[in-house]
Amino acid sequence: MKIGILGGTFNPMHIGHMEMAIQAKKHLSLDEVWIMPCGTPPHKEGDVVLSRIHRFKICELFCEGEEGIVVSYEEYDRLTPNYSYQTLAYLRENHPHDEFVFLIGQDSLLYFDSWRSPQKIVEYATIGVFMRNSHKGGTTDYNQKICLEKIASLKEMIGGDYILIPYEPTDISSTQIRAYIADHPDPEAVREYILKYTKKKACDYIMSHDLYKTPVKYDYNTIEKELKKQLKPSRYTHTLGVCYTACALAMRWGVSVDKCRIAGLLHDCAKYMSKEELFDYASAHDITLSEAEKKAPQLIHAKVGAFMAKDTYGITDEDVLHAISVHTTGCPDMNLYDEIIFVSDYIEPNREPVPHLEEIRNMAFSDLEMAVRMILKNTIFYLKETNAYIDPTTQETLDYYEKEQ
Repeated sequence: MKIGILGGTFNPMHIGHMEMAIQAKKHLSLDEVWIMPCGTPPHKEGDVVLSRIHRFKICELFCEGEEGIVVSYEEYDRLTPNYSYQTLAYLRENHPHDEFVFLIGQDSLLYFDSWRSPQKIVEYATIGVFMRNSHKGGTTDYNQKICLEKIASLKEMIGGDYILIPYEPTDISSTQIRAYIADHPDPEAVREYILKYTKKKACDYIMSHDLYKTPVKYDYNTIEKELKKQLKPSRYTHTLGVCYTACALAMRWGVSVDKCRIAGLLHDCAKYMSKEELFDYASAHDITLSEAEKKAPQLIHAKVGAFMAKDTYGITDEDVLHAISVHTTGCPDMNLYDEIIFVSDYIEPNREPVPHLEEIRNMAFSDLEMAVRMILKNTIFYLKETNAYIDPTTQETLDYYEKEQ
């Protein structure tokens, strides 16, 4: 096969990358183009680059349905910086009957001789160069002239075969996408922006995992001290258990640890109130209660807790507030933060034994939605067995997750 290699950080992948892959495949008659994200980029600071798990997943979602354009995992498990000549040497050794074209941009060509071991790169692969038709460098003729001059110089220095690929670049970069997400708090505006430059599944992944947002730092020590004063010792112990479990699940499912930590800490912040105090607080702050909450006042603490988290503790993040508000009953189509707090409240280490608890704890780290479903079924079974009131939202949530499963 004749294979094009398009490497990079892909932080994140966008339509410009895909357009390059499609153009190279067509212009060079390639059988496949391999999108090859680097595991540990050699020229990037670690705190700027998104986790390889997220970068590779976004690339996977981006390449779905694109014939002949696939994600390569050749560099996925490399924990130290890896250079292009090393990857190409590995590919040449393990794919001796395939022909490789190493794809680079016009700017990269101009300093290609400064790369690590460029003479080995040209030994292992033909170099395909995306030459701008007209963009930040003058006309097509001008770009072709400087590319050909550089190629002539490279051939004298290190040899190799080079092919120019005419290309009209899209005016977008990964840096611009990251900056826009970091600078804009409105999720709808962010989604609209991302959708201009990515596919829907990739956009949904970025949004659901809260990627590239500037993290908010919370004063955990102060909040913990305040909660310790307000809650009974057993409730405070439970709260810490939920907090730590939520952090573990956040790490497992690739969402913000800070958001899950603060939501876990504050999920029961209104639990110290009596039923009368909860009703009074809801009335004083115009918190609308459902008929179910009026019939089962023990449910009110979630909605009141979300209000208190914002009003008393200064939490403004909507993901955190919503996760607190639905942590008792759940709701149809919960996001990852909702599911994590809902599950953590049930499986935290201090929880009294209930049927299937260990199985649910294991399931939470392999199939979070299944864990949600199991908890809902357990809860409804228990409520029926004890002739307790069942909030319709809990049944609606189970119906939703059973349909999804």
